[in-house]
Amino acid sequence: MNKLIKWTSILTVLSIVIFGLVSHYAPDMLTTKTEDTKEEPKLEGLTFTKIDDSLYTLTGVVREGDCRKIVPLMPKRFAVILESKGGNLGEGMCLASHFKIRDVITIVRDTPVINELGKEVYTPATIEGADGKVICASSCSLLFLGGDRRYLIGDVYLGIHGPRTPPEASANISKQALEASAYRTSAVLLDVLKKLGVEDETVRMAFIAIPSTSMYWLRPTDFEGKPALMTLATNYRNFWGFTGSIVGG
Repeated sequence: MNKLIKWTSILTVLSIVIFGLVSHYAPDMLTTKTEDTKEEPKLEGLTFTKIDDSLYTLTGVVREGDCRKIVPLMPKRFAVILESKGGNLGEGMCLASHFKIRDVITIVRDTPVINELGKEVYTPATIEGADGKVICASSCSLLFLGGDRRYLIGDVYLGIHGPRTPPEASANISKQALEASAYRTSAVLLDVLKKLGVEDETVRMAFIAIPSTSMYWLRPTDFEGKPALMTLATNYRNFWGFTGSIVGG
């Protein structure tokens, strides 16, 4: 109950700031943007697919409206396989917060899921523009952090970087308003990261300080120099050769 009350208050704050984030922050993708046209095509967002009663997949690019679309489909307790290059920051924070008020296990894996009938029900590395890599990056990393248990399985790419403002948004807003919006966004993001369990301040700051034009990909070779990075996941299974757990049981 305390968990629900705490996250209900956070979601209330998020609902206030998301409108501003949606207005000024376009989807953050690794692929090249298409040219503007008079009538822009409607861009598909995340796809939430049920595999069985307790296992789902969430794939695609995080778009405006995804939180409102997907939350009603979520059960109280489930595991979800994530595969996304990222996207809208406000929607990512909203979905991560909704994960946190439920009993959710988040998974990024590079192996298929086979059901009891021998049928392959999840095939990794199917998102467009991923070049065969299993990616959970940008706002998808927030979704990953929303899980109480977080699994990285195999040679998968978990990427983080700071938010960005696209040129088309900055063209329609004053520099003062843009700066104020950036500060508000950073403050909300840092608070959400702390509530998601990212205790180390320097790790939280990486989600702000890493330039949006680049990406930090989590690697076990960095764990020795910065052990707090290991806490981004709770369980590792042959993650670039590393297997381990930071939780008991």
